[in-house]
Formats: sequence, structure tokens, C-alpha cells
Amino acid sequence: QKTAGAMTVTLDIDEPATTAAATTTASTAHDAAVTATNATSLKAVFDSAFKDAATGAGDNVANLVLAGTKAATLEVVSGGAFASNKLDYTSGVSATATKDLLTSITITGDRALDLAVTESGAAATQSQVASINASALTGALTVSTAELKAESAANTFDGGVLTFGGGNDVVTLTTGSSIASVGKGTAEDATTQSGFDVLKFGAAAVQAADVAATATHTVKDGLFTFNGAGPATLADAITAVTAVTAANEAVVFQYLSNSYLSVDGVGVVELEGMTGLLGVDTVGATNDLYLI
Repeated sequence: QKTAGAMTVTLDIDEPATTAAATTTASTAHDAAVTATNATSLKAVFDSAFKDAATGAGDNVANLVLAGTKAATLEVVSGGAFASNKLDYTSGVSATATKDLLTSITITGDRALDLAVTESGAAATQSQVASINASALTGALTVSTAELKAESAANTFDGGVLTFGGGNDVVTLTTGSSIASVGKGTAEDATTQSGFDVLKFGAAAVQAADVAATATHTVKDGLFTFNGAGPATLADAITAVTAVTAANEAVVFQYLSNSYLSVDGVGVVELEGMTGLLGVDTVGATNDLYLI
């Protein structure tokens, strides 16, 4: 690319029409690897067509490895037929090599996407991604909030924000991150993921035990409710919650116009703009969490 500007990279690895039905093909390390050295914005399009639905591990996976040396924005279109897409992206770094250039990621499409970002900046100031917006994605998203810009100090929640898509996302959480539009379940005791998003936050996370109403709080179905005057600050709220819960116990609580997910001894995540939650539980016998 001689002149700096926008660039689109499309991965289209259609399976041959002669492929036998229900054939499982093992995935490769990657199907294409591209380095864009002069693109200031990048668009990655997945458009691979497979014969039929995946029948085994790694089947129908379209894997793109992409590096954007100068790109500040990344758009991903996760499409194709019967495809499960995977993007391994490496961001560029500023001239002073102290921070990454990538500031936003937008994701659309109707196929599942597994997204990983490798930052190139100095360790102290790596990711500068203020937004990962998957609100227009109807396929399932797998990602970690570690790809976002970190908060400036503990429990300030002023880093990047991940906005979830149409449900069935699987997100690994990091303490201090902010997430929005999380798909909720309808009741406790779900045995499998179905129409709601899964939150991985602590290898031993469990729903907090119920606590009968006291003058200051109630815990029911993983919902921590403040009684009486309530906390004066968010810091006070977090302190009050963790004084009640035991190690690895998960609760959600509301403070002003946001809710928060707390796993004792692991950390706290902001549920931006989410109010009126009924609780949090684990999926079956796993330690994966979902909101109610």
C-alpha cells in the first residue's frame, strides 16, 4: 500500500463442492498471514464457505493472522457459511515505542469469532483500546477484556469498554475492566449456555451463599442488596461486599447507575449501564458465571 489510508483484508477459503458431507478437517495454524505496513485503518472480512456444519474440533475454522503497523482502528466482519472464524491481530506501536496505536475494534457479522490481540508497546502502557464494540455481532464472540486499555488505578473502571453482541459470547474477565450489554439468563441453575453470555472470572468462582436480611445488606441468588442508607462511595460499596462474601464467592450489586460483578479474592468488573439484575450463578458444575 503506497499511500497511507484504509485497507480491507478478506479471507475466503471456500471448501470444495466435492467435499463429502460431514467431513472433519483439522484446523491449521493459520490460513493466511498479512502484515499491513501503511494502513491507518484496517477491515478484516471473513467470507469462507464450508460444505456443512462443523463435525469435530477444529472443523470449519477460518484463521487469519493480521498485523497492522500503523492502524488505529480495526473493523472485523465475521461472516461465511458454516464458518467459525479466528483472528490473531498484532497492533502497531507509536514512534516512541511506549504505547500501541490501536484504539478501537468494531465487530459485525453472523458467525462465531475468536479474537486475540497482541500488543507491541512497552509493558507499562500496552493496550490503548478504548472500545471493543460487538453490539452488531450475532455470532458468538470469544475474547478477553485483557485486550482493553487498563484502568488507571484500582477500581476506577476508566479503561476500555467491551460491548457484547447477540448472546452466547464467552468472555474472560480481568479485574477493573468494564463490560456492557451482557446477555442474561432467565433463572438460576442453568446447566448449559443457552442464549446468555458466559463470564470466566476466577478458576474457582461460585455463587455466594444466601444471607438473610440484616440492617445493612441481603444476599439472595448471587444478588447483594444494600439495606438502610447504603454506601456513600463505590469504594465503600466494594469494601462492604467483600466483607460479607467468602473467598471465590460471586455476587452482583448495584451502585448508582451501574452494576458490578465481584468475585471475592479475584476482583471486580463494572457492568456499565446495567441495572435491575436479579443475581449471578454458575453454569452447571463449571465455574463459569452468567448474569440473571
